[in-house]
Amino acid sequence: MRNIAIMDTSIMSFNIGDQIIMESARRELQQITKDAFVVNMPTHSPLYHWYEFSVKSEDGFRKKLNSIDLKFVCGTNLIEKNMMKRKNSWNINLLDTKFFNGFILVGAGTDGFARIANPYTKKLYNNALSHKFIHSTRDEKTKIFLEDMGFKAINTGCVTIWPLTKKHCSEIPIKKSDSVVFTITDYAQDARADQFMINILCKHYSNIFCWLQGIEDEAYLKTLNIKYKDKIKFIPSSLEAYNDFLCDNDCDYIGTRLHAGIKAMQMKKRTIIVGVDNRAKDMFNTYNINLIERNNIGKLFEFINSEIVTEVAINENRIKKFLNQFNI
Repeated sequence: MRNIAIMDTSIMSFNIGDQIIMESARRELQQITKDAFVVNMPTHSPLYHWYEFSVKSEDGFRKKLNSIDLKFVCGTNLIEKNMMKRKNSWNINLLDTKFFNGFILVGAGTDGFARIANPYTKKLYNNALSHKFIHSTRDEKTKIFLEDMGFKAINTGCVTIWPLTKKHCSEIPIKKSDSVVFTITDYAQDARADQFMINILCKHYSNIFCWLQGIEDEAYLKTLNIKYKDKIKFIPSSLEAYNDFLCDNDCDYIGTRLHAGIKAMQMKKRTIIVGVDNRAKDMFNTYNINLIERNNIGKLFEFINSEIVTEVAINENRIKKFLNQFNI
């Protein structure tokens, strides 16, 4: 039996989008993990403390770490180009990699910066990431970034889009629904554009629902000048509640939260992502998700009332190539 570590990007995260990624990652990795002993470990908090090596060494902690055969790191903008910053998405340092390394990326992405910032960052990734296995990246830019550092990589897209096959997408409606669920993003605020988006939705849909994916989304929403605020109904801020809502309701999804939109597509809902950062644009360029840039939000009315075909251009052969390398 193999021992497998799943590096969980949702632990200590204030963004439920990380839970959407992990839900998908566990499902897609099931063919590898189903007969294995699986341990969940964090990415946002440190892997371990010096205490665990100094005092708990008698309990075989280091031996248990060394017994792990595969270490999967799942999704997000994890591969940042400056790991000397005070806070990074992946809380790992060079000392950690002395004891725990060989990590395999699953649909991981990078940030929007052009190049690696310093030699420390390159050395950290060289020590941390597996040189044996092919890494799965979210987009072409991340693939090229890893290859430039000497790693093997394949662009599979984010693990959340792997189920969006041609057959699946063909079952997503092309015409406007009477209901819509929207999201906003606390860390990417644009009051004018977001107010415009919500007011357009309130005007042109009979039933308006809001799902708050981030912990500060509600506070941001309260600052916006929304003409039809009384029309908005709220879905509880949990992935379980969002899944249940999408399962039970015919609706469109329109909003700035990328993974809330991908989850809607997983549940066969007509989806328009409002792009606010490099992640949505990179996935649009490579995988043809239905996207409107927020600086073009004035065209939202036209987009809503047109027929929208969903044709996410996943590459099933690449996904199989990545997964099949672990069927030993």
